[in-house]
Amino acid sequence: NFIKNNNLENRVIMMGHREDIELILPNFDIFVLPSKEEALGTSLLEAQSAGVCALGSRVGVIPECIKENHTGLLFEALNPQDLKEKLQTLVNNKNLREQFSNNAREFIVKNFSVEKMVEDTKKLYERVVNEQ
Repeated sequence: NFIKNNNLENRVIMMGHREDIELILPNFDIFVLPSKEEALGTSLLEAQSAGVCALGSRVGVIPECIKENHTGLLFEALNPQDLKEKLQTLVNNKNLREQFSNNAREFIVKNFSVEKMVEDTKKLYERVVNEQ
């Protein structure tokens, strides 16, 4: 296994399925979603709702979930060098991580909260009713 072969047992924890992720995510400094394809980045939205800055591949809906240079950074999928450079940027710049973390929480509340979805649904119904 990669972790054992590279002596990373003390640095990488494989936690498996968890039911308490909302308690764990706020402890992250960076959330990385290195998808090759992504239909809906729910884990990414959850991390940002916990105020974690994000790094994601530029595929599927990820660029809609990460507001680049505001809530996190994007890298080209299947490009480990680009991922490494963006990750180093975040690891080496605590102020940037904190800025992205603060922005991420606001971004999620404004764009993906239950309240926002209810308001958008209400507006849709009103538009449909008024068109008839």
